Amino acid sequence: MESPYKFPVFQGGPRVCLGKEMAFTQMKYVMASVLSRFKLVPVSLEEPVFVPLLTAHMDGGFRVRVRSRSGFCEP
Repeated sequence: MESPYKFPVFQGGPRVCLGKEMAFTQMKYVMASVLSRFKLVPVSLEEPVFVPLLTAHMDGGFRVRVRSRSGFCEP
């Protein structure tokens, strides 16, 4: 069981965001769509640092190389 306060953008407790479940569903759909077409390869071997603020991000960004998977996006 995950803490309802893990993602501060959705709040928690009795005032949890009504669109939280829809946002998670859309996020999973977009990521599955991108990852089925492309391979993301990290540029650095260092472990990224997650910054959980109102708009969550990686400290210093998360640089990757985008490679096409075979069968997709061929010219």
